[in-house]
Amino acid sequence: MPLFQNEDARYIAWLDAHPDSFAVNSDHEPSPTYLVLHRARCGKARQQNPTSTTYSKFGALTLTDAQDFAAGLGGELRACQLCHPLEPDE
Repeated sequence: MPLFQNEDARYIAWLDAHPDSFAVNSDHEPSPTYLVLHRARCGKARQQNPTSTTYSKFGALTLTDAQDFAAGLGGELRACQLCHPLEPDE
């Protein structure tokens, strides 16, 4: 899974190239206590300065990739309340 830190343009390009993928938002230093899952199309995943503030983003091609990443950190994903990434895509 690609890590994006202080790379807004590269991160947005990755989302655009993988519109059916997911992004995991974490603290700048990834932590098991803050892992928020978004769909690549979610506005919250693309907010202003998405990787240039206090956050890091991880790209996940599949939901399983994102879940495995969270488990590897010893945490669990929280679903974005805007895009509901754990529900079936319509």
